[in-house]
Amino acid sequence: MRKGSITHKLACRLCGSAPVWILLFFALLFSSPPATASLPTGGPGTVTFAVRESGITFTAPLQVAQRNPQNERTGNRYEQWQKMKPDEKETLRRRNNRWKQMAPQDRQRYQQRFEQWKNLSPDEQRQIDRKLENWKDLSPSEREDVRKKFR
Repeated sequence: MRKGSITHKLACRLCGSAPVWILLFFALLFSSPPATASLPTGGPGTVTFAVRESGITFTAPLQVAQRNPQNERTGNRYEQWQKMKPDEKETLRRRNNRWKQMAPQDRQRYQQRFEQWKNLSPDEQRQIDRKLENWKDLSPSEREDVRKKFR
């Protein structure tokens, strides 16, 4: 930058007055009263809040996120995992591995059946659950016999 150029003169004026700008900034920062906010309780999910700064009050509704009771049922997955017994953990690992190895069309069919099961009445769901419990008690040869009957 040449000494006589316009940019040099402008830079000198700005840099020369830099301490004044800094002092002015801090004076404005600390001279104004701090902003205050009040959050009174409103209706469920909505709270009206007021912010007052330098004698001016701003009010506006504020949406507050509420906890979903369905999410509380599942809780933190890490905590659930810590509370599980070792055999439950192993069962879950096996199920996850089986799910990962399933073909996409098998996964889709499985999900469709689950959706159908969810739409059944609680009595019908219990009936199906009982049948599945009985199925677990069968030996592999008995299972094969049942499969042959229903093919």
